[in-house]
Amino acid sequence: IFQFLPKLPREVNNVKYHKWKYSQVIQSYPDKLGCVVLKENPLLVLAGDSFAGESNFEACIEAAIETVKTIGGLFK
Repeated sequence: IFQFLPKLPREVNNVKYHKWKYSQVIQSYPDKLGCVVLKENPLLVLAGDSFAGESNFEACIEAAIETVKTIGGLFK
């Protein structure tokens, strides 16, 4: 990540946790379940709830599993 963001601090000075009471994806990323690989070397992957087919817990788990499969497939 430091290749893309060389000025990113390497040490964390402050942490703030924020718990969302309600969170829901309004419009998911079309035709991509799990993630999108932006670059393979160095690896840069976009992943998360936006890449789940639906806005529910099960879909988020499925998207996470697909992300792991995608990333794992890049290292074979």
